[in-house]
This record gives sequence, structure tokens and C-alpha cells, in this order.
Amino acid sequence: METYLSTLAALLFLSTIGFAADDPYPYLVMDGNPSASLPKRFRMIKDMHVIGSGQFSRSQLMNIKKLINAPIIIVDLRQESHGFMDDIPISWYGIKNWENKDKSAFMIQAQQSRLLANLTQYSNITLYKILSKDSAGFIEKAQPISYKPETIYDEQQLAKELGLGYKRFYISDHSSPSATQIKAFKQFIKTVPANTWIYFHCRGGSGRTSTFMVLYDIFKHGKNSPLADILHKHTQLGGKDLAKLPEKNNYKYFLALQRLNLLKKQYQLVQTAN
Repeated sequence: METYLSTLAALLFLSTIGFAADDPYPYLVMDGNPSASLPKRFRMIKDMHVIGSGQFSRSQLMNIKKLINAPIIIVDLRQESHGFMDDIPISWYGIKNWENKDKSAFMIQAQQSRLLANLTQYSNITLYKILSKDSAGFIEKAQPISYKPETIYDEQQLAKELGLGYKRFYISDHSSPSATQIKAFKQFIKTVPANTWIYFHCRGGSGRTSTFMVLYDIFKHGKNSPLADILHKHTQLGGKDLAKLPEKNNYKYFLALQRLNLLKKQYQLVQTAN
């Protein structure tokens, strides 16, 4: 707790600034709210042994570990490079949060390692708290934060330190998993021991997290539950309403339509399986 409080005290929040469309991306940003006891959009389904949320801090993950008091495997759904400075979750935010779009998992992991290692060369680091974004996925306003980190590490290191499992699927923000990723996810599910909780998360705990929680529910209960009921359940728990599409002029519209069609297809496959 002392380390947690000292981390917050060391944050120096500067005046809010505006961003122009031609500003150089990506930006190093703070994810979530490290001062909260639990991460954004935290929810859990006890009878399924699943958790979902936005990006957590170290302290928040420790709180969740105490709350669950059972084995946990983190399923990291973030394609974007991310990690931690002490108790602060950070990531490199590109336009639409797509800085790593179309890159291989190997390339992303290598780049993330380089980015985190590069931060260790500086005694004082400026990162940003995003306050608003425009409809095209650009940052409109952000608050610069000056911070002097003591430790810098990635999520897999944190999971290992706390005795938790870790699995990463590199999913673009607002997007659906590929056929290959769906297959890998199905194989992963088969390896999860009984009484082990699966903790899905992305940056905000909305689109990607909701998609994988619904997929997991479909694979487990799709044979006997209507898809509309599954979708409604996860929306009621605090997840994204995946059946609701954005306006057609929004860049997220076709991505959301593709995601909904994917869920319908996977549900139909479960329904017709022997």
C-alpha cells in the first residue's frame, strides 16, 4: 500500500493540452485509473469462472487476486504495446489505437520490449492521460503527466511475479479476432484446468473484452442458450452491447458489423455441431 500511495504522490499533472491531427503518433499514455481499487468496467461471472475489465494496475491486480482466491489465467487481448511504470499501466497510443495493426505477434513483442527498455534510460518521463478523442480516433485533449519511475516491466512479468497464468491474443482495438485466433482460443480453453478463472482484458474493457467473454459463453453454453440472451447477459454485466451498431459514417461501423457477424457464425457452428 505504501508503494501504491507513493506512486500516486509522485505523479505531477500538468496543464491540459490540445492535439492536432498531424501531431506525431504514437503517444505514451496512462491507461485506466490507478487510484481506483478495481480497473475500469470490472465484472465477473462466478458460475463461469470468468472476469473482464479494462487495463489493470499492479495494485488492482493484487486486489483481484485476493478477491478471487483461486488460480487465474490472464488473457491479454491488447495488440498495442503496453506495460507498467511502477503501479501505473502505460501503452503507446497510435491513431485509432492501431499502432501495431498488421504486425506479427513476434514483431509486436520485440517492439514492446524495445520501447519498455528505452524508458529505463530516462530519469523523468512524460506520459499523457487521454481526456477526449474525436470520431476518427485522434486524441483531442490530454493531460501531460511527469513521472520518475523506479521499475518498468511488462504484463507477463507481472503475472509471473504474482503467480498468475498469462496468455496473449494480439487483437486490434475495435476489431474481431481472425479465424486463426479463434482456433487458438478454442485450443487454449481446452487447456484451462478446472476451478481456474480466466481474466479477459483489453485497454478499456469494452469491445475486445466483451467479444471474448461472449465467445467463451457461446462455446460453453451456445448449444442451449439463445444468442440474444447471451449478448444481453454480458451487456447487463457492464460489457459492450455488441448487437448495437454505430452510425454508418463511423469508422467503427463495419468493424462492429463484422464482429457481430462473427459471433453469429460461431454461435451457429456450436448449434449445428454434433
